[in-house]
Amino acid sequence: MDCKTLDLAEQVAIHWLPIDDLEHCLLPEEHSAIAHAALKRRREFASGRVAARSALNALAVNDTGAIGVGPERAPQWPAHTVGSISHSRGLAIAAASRSARYRGLGIDIEERGRLKTDLISAILTDREQEELTDLDPTLPFCAKEAAYKLLQPLLGHFIGFQEMEFTPLAESGRFSLRHVGDKPGVALVNAARGYYRPLEDCWLTVVTLDA
Repeated sequence: MDCKTLDLAEQVAIHWLPIDDLEHCLLPEEHSAIAHAALKRRREFASGRVAARSALNALAVNDTGAIGVGPERAPQWPAHTVGSISHSRGLAIAAASRSARYRGLGIDIEERGRLKTDLISAILTDREQEELTDLDPTLPFCAKEAAYKLLQPLLGHFIGFQEMEFTPLAESGRFSLRHVGDKPGVALVNAARGYYRPLEDCWLTVVTLDA
């Protein structure tokens, strides 16, 4: 199945497609990783791997081998590459780049308006709740999810939503994140660059950290 492409962040290949029955596209190691999963999960997984291979091919990384499952269920990317995969609302999307350009990369996609009122205080800091009143809270949630996917493989531990704060920038489609917790490693997020855009009925966010 052909993937659609997006141009959002410098030297990042972003490819997406509707989730479909694409298990026949998986390699044996990838099949093994989802052998006992429910049908919905198998289709999400397979569609995400198809999008990921398409993004890698756009970088001229053609002999990718299997994109397996690593710690915390994160994808295992080929040598000298970084990447991220997300699914939501019937879409699978993947971003990939070369590790010579980026130390880390995270992507997330979330249905707009998904974050309900009773969850806002768990996701947004007090400052965010005071200052982002005109913003769909799903957007900072989506940004923090993308940042988690960037940071977790680098740090190897859980990062909470309250440990970073989202700020939309004057430049359209850009945001920054600021570390507000007590784990020094999470301060890496201060140097990250954030990008967002609507995609169909979702928010799409990408967070990059230069090599």
